[in-house]
Amino acid sequence: MSVHELHSAGGVVLRVGAAGLDVLLVHMTDPDQWRLPKGKLRREEPAAVAAVREIREESGVLAEILSPLGETEHSFTQDAHRYRKGVTWFLLRPVSPMTALADPDFDQVAWMPIDEAFARLTFENERSMVSRAMDLCGASR
Repeated sequence: MSVHELHSAGGVVLRVGAAGLDVLLVHMTDPDQWRLPKGKLRREEPAAVAAVREIREESGVLAEILSPLGETEHSFTQDAHRYRKGVTWFLLRPVSPMTALADPDFDQVAWMPIDEAFARLTFENERSMVSRAMDLCGASR
């Protein structure tokens, strides 16, 4: 079976909330997942541009990049095809308030305190990106 290569970009968007740092999460309905906003790069699109675009499309939040966070990789099978997906992650801050959901794959957008975000995030590699973001900010859990 051949392996198809995919690349996405996304980010950990942090803001100062009432009780400390909040992280922006999106909820996908099928499958039921809380995740960081991210999505596929368009042809010849830089990862940083894709991350800002995908965050805006999935959450309605315009954000600006503060720092790169690193990359993750995972594999999955879908429709009898094998995929290897790399994701480039960034630390961002919001520059606009949340607007309306633009992506029909998501039914909720939420700012969550870090501890709640850790508990709700579906994927460990995304929790690790939130930890890196906190380290860069000098924050603790």
